Amino acid sequence: MKLKNVKFLFLSWVFVFLNFIPQFAAGKEIVPNFDLIKTVGGAEIYFFKSPKIPIFQIQLVFPGGCFQDPMNKSGTSQILGSLMSKGLPGLNEEQIHEKLDFMAATLGVSVDDDKTILSAVAMNDKVEPVLDLLFKMLTDATLPKDIFERIKSNHLDHFKQVEDYAPQMLERALHFIVFNKTKWARPCSGLKSEVEKISLQDILQQRKLLFLQKPQNLKILIIGGENQSIVVKHFISRLKEFEMKVFLKNSKKEASIKLEKPDWQLDSKKVLLLDRPGISEAYIGFSSLGPSRQIPEYYDLLVASQILGGSFKSRLNQILREKLGLTYSVQGGFSMDSEIGQFSVVTSAQASSTAAVYAEIEKILNDFSTGVFTDEEITLAIDYLTGSFPLSLSNVYSIASSFFQGIIDGYNPNFLNVYEQEIQKVTAVSLKHAIQKHFKMANLKTVVVGDATKIKKVLKQKIIQRKFDSFL
Repeated sequence: MKLKNVKFLFLSWVFVFLNFIPQFAAGKEIVPNFDLIKTVGGAEIYFFKSPKIPIFQIQLVFPGGCFQDPMNKSGTSQILGSLMSKGLPGLNEEQIHEKLDFMAATLGVSVDDDKTILSAVAMNDKVEPVLDLLFKMLTDATLPKDIFERIKSNHLDHFKQVEDYAPQMLERALHFIVFNKTKWARPCSGLKSEVEKISLQDILQQRKLLFLQKPQNLKILIIGGENQSIVVKHFISRLKEFEMKVFLKNSKKEASIKLEKPDWQLDSKKVLLLDRPGISEAYIGFSSLGPSRQIPEYYDLLVASQILGGSFKSRLNQILREKLGLTYSVQGGFSMDSEIGQFSVVTSAQASSTAAVYAEIEKILNDFSTGVFTDEEITLAIDYLTGSFPLSLSNVYSIASSFFQGIIDGYNPNFLNVYEQEIQKVTAVSLKHAIQKHFKMANLKTVVVGDATKIKKVLKQKIIQRKFDSFL
């Protein structure tokens, strides 16, 4: 990339942050005015003005992602996403990168469980050439075979890296154990044995499934310019061309596949031990299924999570780190998505301290399960959450992106505007009700990753030892 372009883009973004100071006074709407444009083809465009900054940002969100990976070939959509920008008619991978560098622009593809996002960021005066590349990537990506083989090989190498890195081993094992028997058990990165089976033909078919169909559920975010004439009109023109090229009208996406494996089943009274010989630390995780973002007690659980493990003042940190000195870092709480959630506590300690850490976390979680919190804990948590909230919404780009993500996930359009007042409504009574309803000790699964010979000497709980390759 040319240095002057790098400097200009960097300074422009600095200008964004310096010239937008969020003012979230009581009763003031956080989300700025936007235009909602519905195309003839059924797509919805959310347009936010940014007249002072000469940068536009576009996201095209297609319904369907990793959930639609073919049977026994998980990881297909993620490999497709990595391959999309590596070849276009008349342009190889290097030439595409050179074009983007010259324009100080970026194009990207990200794949989630239930959606696939194509994105572009560039200066307003580059809107036409950047949109040209974006839509060519969408409709005419060449998906070169040699680059597919390279990406697939890199993908398989990732599994070796996971085996060598204990924190990732813990995260992956907890995910499979908690989400076993559900559609969320199939990871976007895939299972090693299934990724090995993926062919270029599978990638071509997945591209048709995810992109080349009537975009009636397509949602688009556009940020940039003083009015629609700068970016939106160019975009709508390209979108109409795309709709005319689409050749799989109203094709039906495959149903999500639930995944169940006996090796991923774990009795809550037992501890799964994954052997990682030679390391001095033990990585410890407690986890269970949690509620979705849509529950009435959502804000209560945010406050409860903050009290449990959201900061250095949390119970987990104050006891395990500050009082007992058993660990350097510990996190815990609920994470909630649009359809499902997860509760987890994760930490690490010296292998010799595994039993002490395990016992203390159990004690802390037993206390947590009562739903009883002090007034001081509640006040500190509410102050932290409301005080840090504006920092995540420091400019029109971050506000629009957060709002758009919420719309995609089916949230109430007013969710950003009401966040602070809903957090401030949380009381000791509502917290107790929420925890007793959504947290059960009996549902927790426990995984420990470390040197089995060291951990078995100190951990007296019923241990099931398995090889990690059952989680690859």
